[in-house]
Amino acid sequence: MIPVALAALLSLGDAQSLALAHAPTVVAARARVTEAEALVRVARGNGALHGVLNYNQSPQAGATNTTVLQRLTTVGGQISLSDLASRDPAVAQAEASLRSTQASEVAAERAERIRVIHLYVEAQRTHAVRVLRETIEASTLAFARAVSVRYLRGDASRLDEGRSDIPHLLAEADTVAAKADETDALAALAMEVGREPSSVSLPKLAWRESPTGMPTVGGAVEFALAHRPEIALARADVRAEEAALRVAHKAGLPALTAQVGYTYGTDTEIPVHGPSANLTLDFPVSGAASATVAAQSARVEQARARLNATAQTVTLEVGAAFRALKADVYEEFAAGAASREAESVVKATELGFSNGASSSLEVTQARLTYAQAAIEKLAREAAFDEALATWPLTLGNQGAIP
Repeated sequence: MIPVALAALLSLGDAQSLALAHAPTVVAARARVTEAEALVRVARGNGALHGVLNYNQSPQAGATNTTVLQRLTTVGGQISLSDLASRDPAVAQAEASLRSTQASEVAAERAERIRVIHLYVEAQRTHAVRVLRETIEASTLAFARAVSVRYLRGDASRLDEGRSDIPHLLAEADTVAAKADETDALAALAMEVGREPSSVSLPKLAWRESPTGMPTVGGAVEFALAHRPEIALARADVRAEEAALRVAHKAGLPALTAQVGYTYGTDTEIPVHGPSANLTLDFPVSGAASATVAAQSARVEQARARLNATAQTVTLEVGAAFRALKADVYEEFAAGAASREAESVVKATELGFSNGASSSLEVTQARLTYAQAAIEKLAREAAFDEALATWPLTLGNQGAIP
């Protein structure tokens, strides 16, 4: 990771904001919201008064047994009462669809935030592992040199000197691998936020204690069911299908169209003018309307079933996340204690080796145990950081993490 002096620190909240600005899934979801908003305006315009300009020319008998032309021009307005009757349900359906796309947008943003949290914490973890590996490499090199000095003095065997090189060689390889992992993790995060890796520097995440005032599992589930975007999406789907069912019921009613205006022209070669009206009543005679209602009723039941299934999924997810977060607290504590104990064993074994009480093989084994414990400690810390950062999103809080 580059020095802090060369790049401004990128907070987790800033990383999420940058990623949300150009993530393809979020951009697509926002475009669908724009489309749905336009369709709401279309639905609100249906059933409104339309301007009408009509010209009619036809032959007719004249007064002297000749053919004359009837020319009539009508200027006025037209409205369909059936459109007016179905306008409110249609608008309700369009608005429900808009809410659905808005919920989808929120869900896409939530998924992107969770992805950024994972990439951010992974970059932090790989950086910490690389620093640890370099520390272990330096320590094993110092130990190998100390054993070589003892061998030259005659205080250590040739076998001990050879064994002391093995941990250093392994530590060198581990450091190279750790550097590659750190580079990959930082590159992935940089691509997600739209920056060059050289311009990204991360502070250490501040979370190291479990959140205060955590609710019970039941309280967490209740809050999530009221705020999670998936639930809002499923409820919006139900409302949209119920609105469509009301529209389907309206489709079976007779359609009345009224056209009124002012007509002027010539009739039997006599100029005429005055108000005019035209009423049309259209009766549907097929059984398609009832079949449409039946199909839409089935879609309503499907939407309600999806809502119930989504609620069950969220309930299980929140419960699992709640218990996992609680477990992460203890796992991080245990891993930290194990790492500290393993480090003290290394120091004691090295001291015993210098006094002749321990072999170089025991020192090597103690170092390997410490490396494993220290890496596990970092993994547990990263898991706790990620779980703690994701917890508000699990409850349905879409706000960025500072």
